[in-house]
Formats: sequence, structure tokens, C-alpha cells
Amino acid sequence: MDYIFHFGPIFARWDQFLRGAALTVELAALSMVFGLGIAVIGAVARSFGPKPLRWLVAAYVELIRNTPLLVQLYVVFFVL
Repeated sequence: MDYIFHFGPIFARWDQFLRGAALTVELAALSMVFGLGIAVIGAVARSFGPKPLRWLVAAYVELIRNTPLLVQLYVVFFVL
């Protein structure tokens, strides 16, 4: 294959590229903190909560665990 990569457009907008990379890292860190908070609340509810709350959290965990990620993405995209 005789393909030549042209990085000129990327180097011309290097500052925007770095800002986008920084925003990606920020959003990833924020989503990890948010997910950890939800996980801790769910774990406490499942361990020490009343029985209906335990069942609800257990059903949510099993639903998320037992469906493929692509199906979950379809539900988020098309249903919501």
C-alpha cells in the first residue's frame, strides 16, 4: 500500500486537538466518580436497605450485567 499520511491539518489545529483530549480526560474522570458514587449507594442499599430496595437494586444489577452493551446502547439511543 502506498498511502501517505498527511498530518498537516492536525498540526495546524494542535491547540484544539489538545483541548479536546483534555476534555475527554475530564469527562472520563467525572463519569468514573459519578459511577463510583452510584455503585457505593447501590452496594449500601443492597447490603443494609429494606427488602424491597434490595430486590430493586439486585434486579437493576442483574439486568445491566445480563444484557450485552450493544443492546443497552440501542435502548439508550432509540428508546430514550
